[in-house]
Amino acid sequence: LPVYAVGEATARAAREAGFAQVASADGDVGALAQLVADKLEPKAGRLVHVAGTRIAGDLRGDLAARGFTLERRVLYAAHLSKSLGDEAVAAFRRGALDGALFFSPRTARTFATLAVDAGIVGDCARVTAYCLSPAVGRAFEDKGLAWSRVQVAESLRQESLLALLGLKP
Repeated sequence: LPVYAVGEATARAAREAGFAQVASADGDVGALAQLVADKLEPKAGRLVHVAGTRIAGDLRGDLAARGFTLERRVLYAAHLSKSLGDEAVAAFRRGALDGALFFSPRTARTFATLAVDAGIVGDCARVTAYCLSPAVGRAFEDKGLAWSRVQVAESLRQESLLALLGLKP
């Protein structure tokens, strides 16, 4: 079966799991819908969307508007942390961190809430937030969390985020 993934990390995992026909949209849910529409015909059959309990965007609606039938199968659930770990809080308080990486708006909002609860909002002002997208960077604003700097990756790829740190995967 062919696999169409939002990003390269998921595409790589599919290849490692033995799938031979794998394509990455290298973007977001809109890019994935476009990739599927470019490669497949709606009349060729139903699509299966393997996902978690929470999803971003409206893949089903976007593809339905193009004539596709999509069936979602939930295979995992991500649970929010209730607090930051003691080591993380101590590292922020000591000024031992130069940066923190954030991959999703949900993660950023959760971190901001937990930072307020842990009393480290002021400590974040010494740290750079590295964000996968502008939406991730904006997610901190609701909680008034101010970083030393907020840097946003050039593309919605982990490699682009790591490049902000001068790292190559």
